Amino acid sequence: ISQEKKQIYRELVESEWAGIKLSGRSDLHVYFWPHAAKFLKRGGRFGFLTSSSWLDVEYGFRLQNWVLSHFEILAIIESDCEPWFTGARVATAATILRLEPSEEKRFSNLVRFVQLRKPLAELLANDGTEAGRQEAAERLRDEILSMSKNTTTENYRVRVVSQQKLY
Repeated sequence: ISQEKKQIYRELVESEWAGIKLSGRSDLHVYFWPHAAKFLKRGGRFGFLTSSSWLDVEYGFRLQNWVLSHFEILAIIESDCEPWFTGARVATAATILRLEPSEEKRFSNLVRFVQLRKPLAELLANDGTEAGRQEAAERLRDEILSMSKNTTTENYRVRVVSQQKLY
């Protein structure tokens, strides 16, 4: 996108979040995180399926700081066995956050870094109904969020880290 558009998006999120400073070199999705978060109530959750580059590139450090300052990071999920954006040549991550203004609660939160070892279709096997799909997704979510220590199974590997250590 053009630098002019990026400037418009940057100004929008800076007006919504005092003190936020995003890099002009960032991917477009970075501007959607803070904008989307303005629609959340305290304790509200959201998830984004994006390029995982924000986890280890320079522009991502500003986004990481903002996330750590406003959210409990519930899980960051990647797959090593299937692409989630077919045709795209990028690694992807599903990031699930909960808006939490209390620094104490954020610091005590356990972050789960999840690497899936089987395709989602296998992990979410169900009877084919919408209710079955929902139940399978909720079961996997609850299983992952219940992890309080590093765990490896044939389905996934979970690394659990105190959010305070990520600062």
